[in-house]
Amino acid sequence: MRFVQSLHHRILRDTQGSAVVGFVLVAPLVVLAFLAVFHLAMLGSAYIGLTTAVAEGSREAAVLGESDNQAKQRIIELARHHSLQLSPEQVTIRHMTQNEIAVVQVSVYANQMVSFLDRVVTLHSKAEVIDEDAYR
Repeated sequence: MRFVQSLHHRILRDTQGSAVVGFVLVAPLVVLAFLAVFHLAMLGSAYIGLTTAVAEGSREAAVLGESDNQAKQRIIELARHHSLQLSPEQVTIRHMTQNEIAVVQVSVYANQMVSFLDRVVTLHSKAEVIDEDAYR
């Protein structure tokens, strides 16, 4: 009986291997946090790329006037450089008047897969510029 108590007492005081147990418990959480930050950074990069493409496309639509297809193709081409796959149906270009000022409004919806969450996130970007072609 005394032997069992002695063995039990020795096992409870032995700290060998506690670092390994701590590592095994903490490592998956650290990897999970790293993956979450990585995927959020990729999503942020895609959003910045989409915003840049929309801004450039809206300027091109304002300069080109009624040739919206060229502006749509430019937006799709710029989005492709940021790993976004767009179709012409996802790009909307409207020529309108706001407070007696001719404006071109470009709106784009893009779906982006976030594999970490196993979800598709919809990114939206919109830009408005003064329609220079309307004042020539």
